[in-house]
Amino acid sequence: MPAEVLYKGPKPLPGERWCFACAYTWKAAVNERFALTIDQAMSAPDGSPTVWIDATGTEDLPPLATAVGVGLFGPMTHLGVLELCWSHLTAIRLQSTGGLHLPAPGQGVPGMNGMGGLLG
Repeated sequence: MPAEVLYKGPKPLPGERWCFACAYTWKAAVNERFALTIDQAMSAPDGSPTVWIDATGTEDLPPLATAVGVGLFGPMTHLGVLELCWSHLTAIRLQSTGGLHLPAPGQGVPGMNGMGGLLG
């Protein structure tokens, strides 16, 4: 098995977490920067020592922002709800619908919950 590659990077403040999308982008940039080291580790013979990637002093990489909420990230909605920063939370656009229209009692919603409908 090739050498194991482990990473050391900046830590968020106590009690905080990095935005998933920021960390994902940052890690991709670290992998690019250290590609030669990683490739050498991955092609090392069995029993090779662990290779540490120290990316703690890489201020020129994409910034890491603190997560402020959970939500969907547009390009990665297939991953579900993630912890994200303000920049990566997917915004919604509220539109007026002209009010909420419910069927009158006893009429229900056709096709829902049997013959009488969902509310019938």
